[in-house]
Amino acid sequence: MIELRELVGVIFNSTQKKVHLKVGSPNNLLQEFLEGIISGEFTNDFEASYKLYQTDPNYENYRKLKERLKLKLYDKILQIDFNNNLHSDSQKVYYTSHKQLSLVQILLAKSAKHNAIKLAEKLLKKSIKYHLTNISLELASILRGHYATNKGDIKRFEYFNDSVNSLLICRNAEIKAEEYYHKISINFTISKATRPDLEPLAIQLVEDLDKSFSDIETRQFKLFQYQLEVSRYQLVEDYENVIAVCEKACNYFSNLDLNLNNMIFIFKFHMFNSYLHLRDFSKGEKVAKEAISLIPEGVPNWFYLHESLLILAFSTENYNYALEIYKSVSSHPRFEFLYKTRTENWKIYEAYLNFLIKIKIINTDTNINLKINKFLNEVPMYSKDKRGLNVAILIVQILHLLVKKDEEEIFNRIHALKMYCHRHLRNNENLRSNCFINLLIQFSKNDMDVRRTQILGKKYFEKLRETNFDASKSDVEIIPYEYLWDLILNSFGKKSKGVKRLVA
Repeated sequence: MIELRELVGVIFNSTQKKVHLKVGSPNNLLQEFLEGIISGEFTNDFEASYKLYQTDPNYENYRKLKERLKLKLYDKILQIDFNNNLHSDSQKVYYTSHKQLSLVQILLAKSAKHNAIKLAEKLLKKSIKYHLTNISLELASILRGHYATNKGDIKRFEYFNDSVNSLLICRNAEIKAEEYYHKISINFTISKATRPDLEPLAIQLVEDLDKSFSDIETRQFKLFQYQLEVSRYQLVEDYENVIAVCEKACNYFSNLDLNLNNMIFIFKFHMFNSYLHLRDFSKGEKVAKEAISLIPEGVPNWFYLHESLLILAFSTENYNYALEIYKSVSSHPRFEFLYKTRTENWKIYEAYLNFLIKIKIINTDTNINLKINKFLNEVPMYSKDKRGLNVAILIVQILHLLVKKDEEEIFNRIHALKMYCHRHLRNNENLRSNCFINLLIQFSKNDMDVRRTQILGKKYFEKLRETNFDASKSDVEIIPYEYLWDLILNSFGKKSKGVKRLVA
């Protein structure tokens, strides 16, 4: 099912207006299947197979229907016109060049060599200009063979033969740079934890690229070279040097004068994440706005960057700004194009903002129409996630129960949270969540008495302060726990005399 949802996402995210996808007649099973995916009715194979055939996903007719729909969607993607404002000039060239290369190969296979060669020569000039080395290499090889076999033109053969050899050197350098980058990046995929033990390897790989390919200047080589350097510093959380490498990369791609906004965006985003880790709101906001200006409004990266900017606002107590971002994004006409799992994230942010409004931390006339009773009784898309956003949801549900002063339900939820903590949050990666949940348990056990909670929960709070807020886990820790704990004590605690704020 994830493959079909992904294909639908590609189509909707590549068109400016919401289109009605048609793969069959209105009452056709194929069309019903597609519309169920688009509407979110079908999020997995069990839902789709039961609705369409009243059986399980292994039913042969269901599997055949699924394959037919996939082939139909492949055809729809090949028909996409990428010449719209959702794509930069370099992206338009990238997509159209790949389509035209396929056309050249089809024409040659069908013996339409006059059309094929004319298109190949025209496309080669464009692909060389935009540093599309893999396409250029294939085209130069085709043209070399043509002028040798069909034309017997020695001069043109030698010209394209030289082109093939020089492009081959560039392509091999690109492949090596990509390999080196992935040798390091795979470790970030496995775990978000820092890996200082890998720094010597990363330094060696960076130096090897510098030494072996010092004369290679293609955009793909430089992309992976700079990303490798960024990863080298991310391994040891050296965010100042991450920012320095990103600035160097942005200057390089800007100076190519090829409108490579998508590549510049990658490094602006790395810079933004570095400022998020450093909790530098002003510089983070500045670089985020620079990154946003590089991409068309409403594309997936536009939403993703705004989501990260909202997290930065939460993590630096800029709650009013977080509300502004939320309103801007949730009211955007392309918001409905997002995957349901992404819009669920925004529901969680909405719940935290709603809580901040209710306790008067955010003073606004804005009415966030959160259906709180429904929210308190559901965990939408994350039931299989044993840590992740489940933690953020469970915590914000308790926050809203505190607002409602439903002490019995608060006790029940915190008890359930204690069991959840015991089962799923026992390793070091979840230490901060574990400490915060234990503070909530103490708060409940001590009848919300601030002084007693401070005394009996001291060890958990000290552990919390000893561990830094990790921006890579900001989907779990929406508001840093120190700030959130302070809000809870000052808004709901039964205060004794002389109680001080725990966070300055």
